[in-house]
Amino acid sequence: MENERLQEFVKRVLDKDTLFKYLEDREKHILLWTYLGEQEYKNKAEFFEYFEIRDIPMNNCYACDCVRENCDICPIKWRDSNRCCFSEYGDWQDAEIIEEKSRLAFKIANLEWKEKGE
Repeated sequence: MENERLQEFVKRVLDKDTLFKYLEDREKHILLWTYLGEQEYKNKAEFFEYFEIRDIPMNNCYACDCVRENCDICPIKWRDSNRCCFSEYGDWQDAEIIEEKSRLAFKIANLEWKEKGE
C-alpha cells in the first residue's frame, strides 16, 4: 500500500511539468532514488520513461547535471571520494541481490547534499 501511495504522489508531481521544473535538484534526486528503492527491478532510465520526463539530466543523474559532470564538485557526499562510481553508486550498479540494490538506492536517496561552495 505504501508503495502505491508513493508512486501516486511521484506521478502526480512529475505529470505536472511546471511543478517538476521548480523542484530543486536534490528533491529530484530523492524522488529518483526513492523510486528505485521501491521498484527493485528498475534502473534509472526506466524512472524517466515511466514518468514521461522529457528533460533528462546528464548521466540520468541530477547531481551530475547540476555540476555539468564535474565530479570534483559533485554535491553528494559519497562514502570514499567525489566519484560516485567508487562509492555507494558503484555498489548499487554492482549489486546483484535485489534487496541489496533496494537498500543501496534508499541510502543514496538520503546521502547528504552539499551546498555550493562547501
